[in-house]
Order: sequence, then C-alpha cells, then structure tokens
Amino acid sequence: MLRFDIITIFPEFFRETFDYGIIRRARAAGLVEIEAHDLRGWTTDKHHVVDDRPFGGGDGMVLKPEPIFAAVEQFAGSTRREDYDAQTRVILLSPQGRVLTHSLVDDLSKNAKHIVLICGRYEGVDERVAEALVTDEVSIGDYILSAVHAPSGIPRDARAGCPVERQSRRDRSLAPRSCARQNAPQAARSAEMIFDFRFAILDLDSLDLRSQI
Repeated sequence: MLRFDIITIFPEFFRETFDYGIIRRARAAGLVEIEAHDLRGWTTDKHHVVDDRPFGGGDGMVLKPEPIFAAVEQFAGSTRREDYDAQTRVILLSPQGRVLTHSLVDDLSKNAKHIVLICGRYEGVDERVAEALVTDEVSIGDYILSAVHAPSGIPRDARAGCPVERQSRRDRSLAPRSCARQNAPQAARSAEMIFDFRFAILDLDSLDLRSQI
C-alpha cells in the first residue's frame, strides 16, 4: 500500500479533497493511505510558532527547521535521508526543484511506497531542511502562488492515480509511445451531434479519430 503524509500548516485545506475522484477510489480500494498533519503539532513553544524572520534580514518569514525535522523523523524514522527506507521519499515542494514530469511520476510509482510531502509557506523553508531531510525537491512550474498547498495535490494525485486506472495510465501517459493517443482529438461514440445553436452539425468524419482505435 502507498502512504502519503503531508506536512502543512493548513491540514484542513486537504481533507475534503481526499473524498473525491481517483483519490477517494484509491483509498476505498485499500491502495492508498493519505493524511494531512498540522506542522504546529511538532512545536515546543507555548504559541506553536512555526516561522521566523530570515537570517540576515529581508522580507517575509521562513518556516523553522525544528518542527519539520521532528515531523519527518516521526514519519521517515530518521533525520538523515541516508537512513531512510529505500522506498521512502521526502519531497519538498520548491521553486528551485526539479520540474514535475511524467518521468518523475513514473519513478515514484515504481520505487516509492511512502511519500512525505513538505508544504512550504511564506518566503520558503529553512535550507537545512533540504540539505538534511529531502530526497526530492519538486517544482510544478515557474509562476508565483501564495502557498504550496494547492500544488502539493498535483504530485499526490499523479502518483496515487497510478495503481487505480492502469489502462488510463497507459493511454494518457506522456511517454513517447503514448503521445499520439494523448494528443489525438476526442469525441463521444454518437455518429453525429446536433447543436441547438443555429442548428450547426458536427460531422465526426471530419475528425481524425483513427489513432483512437
């Protein structure tokens, strides 16, 4: 069984998403376990502070390393990535990371049974987290978001969907042998479709659907 542990300061953001679509089906089939954890649970101060000013000054706040180290140690069994189980991956979502692609998702689907996702916030995460704990830094693209909570669902959904929809995985893969089908036009099985808008008729013979057969 594949397990995801998501470390975040907004666990409620994720919980409803676990109950829809592929993720829900994978959980119901006993193929995936997913849980979002509040980073504040690993703080030791009275006010459960998880951030601090950047060393040397500058704008914004940085997530402190201490609670993240404690959380990863609980889930991965160590604060040294060299000591993790071979099938455990600790992923930090970061603009400096490797761009998420089909090849990375395929690597995770074949080699990971436990994925710990660290969600950044504010100006980022203390660099000591990446240096000691993280096996993979991953980016979903070059654009600015207010937080990493929404994009963290992308690697989770991409990996969790793999064991559920095996035929769809083959058909929709971005591997070279599947690109022709992935990029081909799609249509319903009806011979023709009549639109009410000015009675326009779409003739399916005009679409090249041969690659779908």
